[in-house]
Amino acid sequence: MGSVKIEQDKVNLGERTVIKRINRFLGEKGYRLLKNRRTRGSNPRKRTQREIDLGTYYVVDGKRVIEKHVDLEAFARKHEIIASYEVLADPGRG
Repeated sequence: MGSVKIEQDKVNLGERTVIKRINRFLGEKGYRLLKNRRTRGSNPRKRTQREIDLGTYYVVDGKRVIEKHVDLEAFARKHEIIASYEVLADPGRG
């Protein structure tokens, strides 16, 4: 599982790596980052109503939504979860 690549003084992090780091950070506060899943057989270009309302990624406290439309890289930078030399290689932004 090679989720880390080095290119021109930047370290590319995979989406799963960033999600794990964010969830470690949020877990200390009792929160969790979730990703909307598409239903099997659905049109990949058509977004579900839930995804339109919440975004691809959102933060919950139990069952209550705390933050909608989370941009993984922006969230991770804001909370200093990823370093300045690290970038999200395959963004699935909400």
